Amino acid sequence: MRSIPSSVLRRAVILGTLALMLSSIQGQAASEYKLSLRITDASTDRQTLRYGGRDFDAWCIELRTELKPAVRIEGLKALSAFGANGYAKEATAAICKLMRGYDVRSENKDDTLIVATALDAIKKIGAESLPELKTALKNDKRNIRRFAVKALLSLEKETQTAIVLDVVAALGDADWYVNYRCLDLLQGIEKTPEIRKGIKAHVRQIVPALVNVLKATDRRNEDCQFQAIVLLGMCGPDGKNAVPALIKTLNETAEGRRLGEIVFTLGEIGPTAKDALPVLKARFGEYLNLRPSSEKTAKPGWFSWSKPATFEPGDPIMTVGNTTVRIINPNERPLPQTVKDAVKKIEGK
Repeated sequence: MRSIPSSVLRRAVILGTLALMLSSIQGQAASEYKLSLRITDASTDRQTLRYGGRDFDAWCIELRTELKPAVRIEGLKALSAFGANGYAKEATAAICKLMRGYDVRSENKDDTLIVATALDAIKKIGAESLPELKTALKNDKRNIRRFAVKALLSLEKETQTAIVLDVVAALGDADWYVNYRCLDLLQGIEKTPEIRKGIKAHVRQIVPALVNVLKATDRRNEDCQFQAIVLLGMCGPDGKNAVPALIKTLNETAEGRRLGEIVFTLGEIGPTAKDALPVLKARFGEYLNLRPSSEKTAKPGWFSWSKPATFEPGDPIMTVGNTTVRIINPNERPLPQTVKDAVKKIEGK
């Protein structure tokens, strides 16, 4: 058998090695090519999206330049669709910017429809709208801040817990409506037992913010103060640092639902609200000696408290000593019972 020259063998080895290297390079190039196709496709999908034949940028221009309400409503629906399909950040920012010209409290028919459509759009975009809404809460335009907090209220409670601290920070807003809706949002989260931890985790930041709301002197903030009192009651013993402000507010409150809510909140805070006991006993001492009326002739639906010598069945008010007591509507807390319960809780009974 004739032997193969060594020079031929060397050439064969070299050619084989080159073939393997070329195959490897081609395989890598093919993989990179396929990857580039996937990236391009993902990017192209977003760019090629259309609503009514127009892309995202075209609808943004339309919203900026077209003033007709019907067109703006259609444009907001377009942004809603884009926002739910890859344009969440841009769509939310564009919607918030448009709301600069609309007050969420407006009673104008056209404005109301536009605001409602914008809120629906944010709700459809969902949790991905949060970063831009957080930014909008700090905007220097009042209408944008009002829209942002109203939009946050439309989101799922589980989503809202992610922005608790941002909402607490917004409680210092110069606009009473923003404050009120922030309190509304916090209260809504707190009423949801399964996600109440969202509030409890930040109670150290929340209580001081609520105390600042109580200290506000603007009469338009009275509703905010009531909301803050309710929320402090929900904080329970964690609201102990608010006791001095609650006592001050109690002394400044003559009557109404806020009075009963302050007393209730002090009771919910419990024994650490002991500094309030002298104030409660001095102001409502006679309530502590009242007993429920056993009169069957009292009007149905009225909650009546009395001393036998002063009670007249069916009267909307009653007199105890020198104090006139209003019979509380059953939809509200009966003040005498609220006082008695609060004192017991603070005394640890």
